[in-house]
Amino acid sequence: MNHSFEKISESLCPSCGMDLDSALALDDKDVRKPDVGSIAICANCGIISVYSSENENGKLVLTEPSEELLKDLRADKKIWDYIIRIKAGIYASIISGKNPLNRGQERITNPVDFLTIDTQISPEDQMMHEITSRIDEGEDKFGTLTTEDIQERYANNPDCFCIVSMVKPYRVGTNIFTVSLEYNHFKPGTDKNKDFQFMFVKWQDMIYSIIVIPYKERDLAYKVAEETGMRISDGIPVSITGKGEEVFPIHSPRVFSLSNAKDSLIYTGSAEDIKKLGEEEDDKVNNIFQKHEKWLIANPAILEYK
Repeated sequence: MNHSFEKISESLCPSCGMDLDSALALDDKDVRKPDVGSIAICANCGIISVYSSENENGKLVLTEPSEELLKDLRADKKIWDYIIRIKAGIYASIISGKNPLNRGQERITNPVDFLTIDTQISPEDQMMHEITSRIDEGEDKFGTLTTEDIQERYANNPDCFCIVSMVKPYRVGTNIFTVSLEYNHFKPGTDKNKDFQFMFVKWQDMIYSIIVIPYKERDLAYKVAEETGMRISDGIPVSITGKGEEVFPIHSPRVFSLSNAKDSLIYTGSAEDIKKLGEEEDDKVNNIFQKHEKWLIANPAILEYK
């Protein structure tokens, strides 16, 4: 990425509003200039946009990509994997304080936050693994954890306590449990947060989250589960398919499942009751985020992974 283009646009990033008037090629051997239809990834926010037209001065204008374009990009695994790695590099630089632009996301300290900010990515992209790999292993190293990696690194590790939960289709209660556990006991922006690992696994056309904390602190997980109307069970997901019984690919005596408490309205309530539970959960999560944001503002020197 050493080749610098001359000024080509005075367009604002449609996502973060950054004034982008130049670009770098993804390949230092590429000397082509962007044209109508070329995609761009903002170095400030990491969001994809597209050079869709020229303004009255003949300058290219950036606009949001269509769903069809994003679908086409996703269809090419090589291109999409490359885009994910670029995004991860930008996000890692924001978290570590190395992004020279650093506008709009300066107080984000946790990789998982980008999963909600960047609506162009999804759990199966395993973006968080890409971000943390960049931070932990160095700017030029990439890596995506496979289920075998997770099994070896965490499930087989006697020092780890692993909690599996279904997130797609969404299980009401999962989000407030996850956020409460992390933000109240492994606070982002502190060294303690490095003991909290969060990842996604796609299995049987469903998305599962896996939370990993130190085994010695497992009582915290049980405490938060009780506080949030959830329960941690000894066991892992099992699916019955045409091939017979399929067992979740990550398992060991240190892997447990998160589900709703036995007396939860999830099991007995109406559709309206469940909808209300979801809305209440969203409010609780937002309150935790707002409280954390105020804490970060009051402590501007805090930076995770520093």
